[in-house]
Amino acid sequence: MDYKQHQRNNFKYIEKLKSKPTEAEKSVMILLEQIGERYIFQKGFLKPFHRIVDFYIPKKKIIIEVDGGYHKDTKEKDFLKDKLWLEKRGMKTIRITNEQILNCG
Repeated sequence: MDYKQHQRNNFKYIEKLKSKPTEAEKSVMILLEQIGERYIFQKGFLKPFHRIVDFYIPKKKIIIEVDGGYHKDTKEKDFLKDKLWLEKRGMKTIRITNEQILNCG
């Protein structure tokens, strides 16, 4: 697959993610909007590695990841990704589980 085709596929995937936010993601959106924080939902990055993050707050260089159940098995991998974001782009990652968001009421 060539680079342009890869980008088109990624764009379609991002649009699919944007069209079906989880309940936890909807809750984060509401909170960010209530506090007046500008964010990008399902932001794609090419460097330092190609990844899509759940929320990106450009003004503060903060990534918010809403971790579902499968992240229980990817903690080490997630830690390394978060470390790379900070080292290569100066972006801090905040990870919140679905349960933390949905059970905070």
